[in-house]
Amino acid sequence: MPRPPSSSLIVQSDRSHKAELATRSISLLLVLISLIAFIFNKDGLAQALQIEKTTLELGVIMISLLGALFIDQITTSFFHKSSQDRVIESHDQIMAAIQSSSTLQCFTSDNAFYNHIEQRVKHATEVRNTFVGYKTASGNPNALDEASLDSYISFLTSDEKSSKAKVWTDIVAYNEFFGKRYENIKILLNGKETSARHFARVIRHNIPVLNFTIFDFDSYGNDREVVFGWLHSDNFRNRRLFRSNDPNIIELFESYFSLLSLYRLQEDVELNYKDGSLRAGSEISDRQGWWFCEGTNQAGDVVSESVFHVSFREHGVELDGIVNWNCSYGRQLESSTETISHKSDKVSYTEQKMFLEYRDHASDRRGICVYNFSTTPEGAVVNGYLHDAGSVERIQLQGYKLDSSKEEYAAATDNARRLSIARAEWNRKKMIEETTSAS
Repeated sequence: MPRPPSSSLIVQSDRSHKAELATRSISLLLVLISLIAFIFNKDGLAQALQIEKTTLELGVIMISLLGALFIDQITTSFFHKSSQDRVIESHDQIMAAIQSSSTLQCFTSDNAFYNHIEQRVKHATEVRNTFVGYKTASGNPNALDEASLDSYISFLTSDEKSSKAKVWTDIVAYNEFFGKRYENIKILLNGKETSARHFARVIRHNIPVLNFTIFDFDSYGNDREVVFGWLHSDNFRNRRLFRSNDPNIIELFESYFSLLSLYRLQEDVELNYKDGSLRAGSEISDRQGWWFCEGTNQAGDVVSESVFHVSFREHGVELDGIVNWNCSYGRQLESSTETISHKSDKVSYTEQKMFLEYRDHASDRRGICVYNFSTTPEGAVVNGYLHDAGSVERIQLQGYKLDSSKEEYAAATDNARRLSIARAEWNRKKMIEETTSAS
């Protein structure tokens, strides 16, 4: 293990003390000489200046004292600044020694922690990172996280030589995969050439994770390091963040990384920061947001129309909205409008499909619903079926994702209004498709 550097303050403290003492002694000696000269020649000086001896004596004494005080203050300030600089330098050397030799270090400051990561990531050849269910200080997992973005940019654009290809692999959940972080990285890179590859490994969302990052280095004293401490749904102000180069601790987190990887939804996706689609290699469809869906029976009659919102929460998937029943189906005996709310314990999903089970104890209605989400040149679409236990017939579902950026959707304050707008848009889409097919 390398020997920690010595503190520059300890080495120079004795010399500094002697220099300060000598300077102050000289200043006092000069004042003393001036006073002696004055005592032996005060008569002649008084006659030359034609003033009272007493006044002259007081004036000289005051000037001598002020001069001595002035010199002493300058000297003290100079040596204090010099000592302060050496204290800072010594502190930096001590921290460097701790970082290179200690097996476990606790950071009590976010700034100190991220400064450490920023320095380390520049020299790393491989980064294995988790970003699952983690909220930034604003509480928004998709907020612009400048500290994290700086680390990505430093690694992806580092010009440091490496004996092997540089790779950064993120383990993320669905919400983070389709969040703003990767778009922000692409914006910051702005077409700049990258010296490393970046992969995303998407796992199921409802797994509590202690987030961590493992760094591998070509040569850096110890060739590996782990930093950790971000908690699932992290919103603690006074948290503790840690780093370690202990092989046993690193091996523990490597095993944890492999364990989390068993829950992946698809093969790793290499993120494309140059041109084209950022997530072009992904089979997972982006399901978050508002959707309109129309249900038809075998005769082609429109049985139901629904507008619903899909969100990926910390504990899983949630689906909320309303359904407008145009006629009876199964145990739904008459036309009506109902509110739907399906939580994570009733919803499961794969790369493109979503399955949910419903039950209404008041009407004894129960059944299953299957959605298949996909992306077409015209936009994101959904199809599937609904099967009520009280019917032998399935209802076929088809619909599309609402563009929440459109003013009419953004202005809609309730689901009934959203349903009306979406229905009109859906009818317009179908009319265009029928016209295109006929021609």
